[in-house]
Amino acid sequence: MDKETEALCDELCALLGHKSWIKTGRRCTGDWTSTTDYSLQWEDGKQVFVTNGMRYFKERVAETVTTLKRVRSAEYQQAVMEVLLEWQTVDARLSREYGVNGYDILGMVECDGDSCGLIWFGLRLKVGDSIVNHIETGMCHDMTEGPDRIRSTMERTKNIPVWTAGAVREMDYIFHGVGFNSSDRLYKADDKGELRFYPWKRQASQNVS
Repeated sequence: MDKETEALCDELCALLGHKSWIKTGRRCTGDWTSTTDYSLQWEDGKQVFVTNGMRYFKERVAETVTTLKRVRSAEYQQAVMEVLLEWQTVDARLSREYGVNGYDILGMVECDGDSCGLIWFGLRLKVGDSIVNHIETGMCHDMTEGPDRIRSTMERTKNIPVWTAGAVREMDYIFHGVGFNSSDRLYKADDKGELRFYPWKRQASQNVS
């Protein structure tokens, strides 16, 4: 690992509130035999998967550092929030039509990632009397790419009839025109490791268990 990659890992470690890191490797089996999964392991023993093989390791860490700095900024979050409030209005109308709960957006959540990258980004919602840390792959990519991406997704999907998300048995709220359930463990950030919460209009994070 060259010094530039080490410096990027140092920066990512600090951004995630950790003190030290080591690179770990695990040999793969099955279809991926002869390859190695590489991760970063923090001082507390927790790990975040980076890449299979080292070819794009540096690029993925660099991309995550850049994304974290951008998405965490108050200006960026406010711009995203303005578009999400437009979508919340659409979802509120659909919720009334389907007789389910509406939601209020409390802020952004951030946790260990997988299909969206090294870090997941989602939203903390108040749904009825429940607090939901809502995550889904499409929404995560939209939030990292910015308000224009979210608005274009909204334009593509706002006229599609509401459908229930995969594996959800019975929806009790509608988010982005899709039905979810606030009481199940699906599409939730809570069980994906350390969770950081960024209330709207404030920059400081709050670690939650």
